Amino acid sequence: MKIVLSNKKEVVKLLNDLYKLKNTENEIKEAEIEECSTNFITKEFKTREADILYKIKNRNIFFLIEHQSKIDYSMSYRIFEYSKEIIDRAIDKEIIKNRNYKMPVVYPIVIYTGKRKWNAEKTMKEIQETFSGIERKDVGEYELVDVNNYTEEELIKGEGILSKVMLIEKSRTKEDFIKKIKKLAEENYTKEEKEILEKIVYHIFLPNLDREELEDLEEIIKKLEERKEKKEMLAVEEMLRKSYKKEYRKGRIVGRKEGRLEGQLLEKRQIVLELLRRKVDKNFIMEVAGVTEEELRKIKDTYGESLIKHC
Repeated sequence: MKIVLSNKKEVVKLLNDLYKLKNTENEIKEAEIEECSTNFITKEFKTREADILYKIKNRNIFFLIEHQSKIDYSMSYRIFEYSKEIIDRAIDKEIIKNRNYKMPVVYPIVIYTGKRKWNAEKTMKEIQETFSGIERKDVGEYELVDVNNYTEEELIKGEGILSKVMLIEKSRTKEDFIKKIKKLAEENYTKEEKEILEKIVYHIFLPNLDREELEDLEEIIKKLEERKEKKEMLAVEEMLRKSYKKEYRKGRIVGRKEGRLEGQLLEKRQIVLELLRRKVDKNFIMEVAGVTEEELRKIKDTYGESLIKHC
């Protein structure tokens, strides 16, 4: 979900749809927003990290987007805490007492992709104590995007990639994931949407599938990543799956031949070159191969011709 929400186009679409700003004079454009750091430190939560925080450029208008896969009955309090931190950091303390000074504002959004329909209160007012005769003010209120409020068809046909990822995120079994991804593979995507979907499917979900399940996804893989040969694709996916193991993080991987593990270890350079040839994200390559950005650049510059020959 963070991969998708780091894409400004998807965030702008979400905001305009959710707040009904599309085709109005207040419609938000990509150039008008910027992503902010979301690492907040509070006394109650110590170090907590909110999912995504955007702001309108040159204005103290923030959009806090939280992703939940489980119901959290303290969500409105968490939203209150995060919003307070954002406001505290954004306040200009030198002119705060000026009559015309406008305080920062936070618009919180919770994207929920859990199995059960969200039933937690959406405002602090609903979970606070009451005192008869005194009206309470709302704090910590948030907008909710609940995956259970949409049909599978609506999520599949929805504009942009976020709705598709919400559908994938809802999968609770491998079988359900494969079924959903097969349906999604039939849709048309822009180049940018395709890259986002590939990154999510290949780097997050496929490493947890076995060979038979990968073979079952042959048509999907061809459609999403346009591989030339199924055999080559499976070899790369085995490397990605093993990236979660300690030996692969050190830049080594155990080879497989005719279904049996062999003792051959691929050198760090070979791994980097293979992943570069497959156009895997450079940050992912640095993590699993244990190379720095400078080392990655040198390998690419030195052996770049071999990449071109194999493409």
